[in-house]
Amino acid sequence: MKTRAARWERGGVAWTRLVCLAALACLTGGPSTTAQELPQDILEMMEQVRERHGLASLRQSPVLAEVAASHAAELANRRVISHHDERGGNVRDRVRQTGCTTAILGEVVGAGPDLRAIVVSWSESASHLRVLVHAPWTDVGVGVARAGDSWVAVAVLAAVAVRDLRVVGEPPQLRGTLDGVPASAPALLVDTRSIAATYWNPSSGEFAFAFDRTWPRVAYVRLGYYGRSGELVITDVLHPCSAVEGL
Repeated sequence: MKTRAARWERGGVAWTRLVCLAALACLTGGPSTTAQELPQDILEMMEQVRERHGLASLRQSPVLAEVAASHAAELANRRVISHHDERGGNVRDRVRQTGCTTAILGEVVGAGPDLRAIVVSWSESASHLRVLVHAPWTDVGVGVARAGDSWVAVAVLAAVAVRDLRVVGEPPQLRGTLDGVPASAPALLVDTRSIAATYWNPSSGEFAFAFDRTWPRVAYVRLGYYGRSGELVITDVLHPCSAVEGL
């Protein structure tokens, strides 16, 4: 049986992956996939994995897809497989740079000769599968890049609990909607100080807080909710200040 070696680096250490061509022929089951088709096809296969575990479909996020595509391109250029970019940033850093405030994030990365081989490797790895089938995920974005005769794929997943987050009015208010979470009340923390909501509708999930636009420049500002048992769940981090200035 023929094999082909793909040389990459993981964590700065060179490694060689032997690919069984006969087995890959069974996995691909068709012609090679184009760069345009890859993200959607990977998403569909990820959904099949999640469906087998009784999980709902995920929303496709253009923001997360942009983050995933940029990281995939960088990894392909560097010939490495890593959750860290060349500046040392992780997925949270990359997502926050877009102005997105979501704090609950996950990422899987991989390389292979075709998309099915990548997703199969994720589903057969306990640590990667645990990320894929994490029940709280709501949103996903996938990016791919070509690296010689291999593909690099990155999937970024998020548990988005707050929708339509924005700062409006004078004096400014932070408004949004808690979506699909068992919240007894919204929560806003400025460093260790808890800010009381000025509006809360338990039925719709809509909330509002009096908000000082300077807070994210000088303090650690976190948004979330109190669960039915009173536990605090942090869903969003409004830092650095660019996250708020973009709202």
